[in-house]
Amino acid sequence: MNTSQEIGLPYPAAPRGKDNIPIVFLPSSTTKLHLHAQYSAACVERNVRCVQISAFKSIWLHCVLHIKIAKPREDFCGTCERLRRDIVGAVTEDEKLHALTAMETHSTDARKERNVYLNCVQMAVSDPVRYCHFTFD
Repeated sequence: MNTSQEIGLPYPAAPRGKDNIPIVFLPSSTTKLHLHAQYSAACVERNVRCVQISAFKSIWLHCVLHIKIAKPREDFCGTCERLRRDIVGAVTEDEKLHALTAMETHSTDARKERNVYLNCVQMAVSDPVRYCHFTFD
């Protein structure tokens, strides 16, 4: 069972200053406790001895640095990251105002897009026959 390959979202490039292994983010709904429970169940199924949760976390910390559980901070698009860097790197007042305005515009557009998406999901959940035009074979 390789959870990072099954449900992980690979980051496009390796982080700065680290080895060349790209980070893989597991969904934020995942927890180490949940992963340990899956691991323990697999060990019991195979009749193999498993490590306790504290050892599991220690091994994770030392051996699989490239697999992380996503946090809300890491849930930004490339444009958000670029605009954030522009704000941090701005020197003059005009650069700061321009970068801040661009970030506010992008955030507003992203919020509108998310609201449209959530409304579509809500409509599909309330009336799947009308809004979901696909079948499972």
